[in-house]
Amino acid sequence: MIRVRVELCAEPMGGGDPVREPMSREPKGLGRASLYVCAVPASRPAWHYTPRVVPHHTRARVPLEGLLIFWYKRT
Repeated sequence: MIRVRVELCAEPMGGGDPVREPMSREPKGLGRASLYVCAVPASRPAWHYTPRVVPHHTRARVPLEGLLIFWYKRT
């Protein structure tokens, strides 16, 4: 079984750290789809955040730009 972690990410602001907020999977999905949710501060606009899907294992270290990381692309 492939496990993934879904995160909401944002670039650092004002010399701070980048935001990598883990999202939790809700039990209510549509068919085989899943719904992920999280809360982030309203001090930044929503367009600052980008979701990404990362392979997940408790012992694995995943780089920021690994080949198996899928970023949402706005069109």
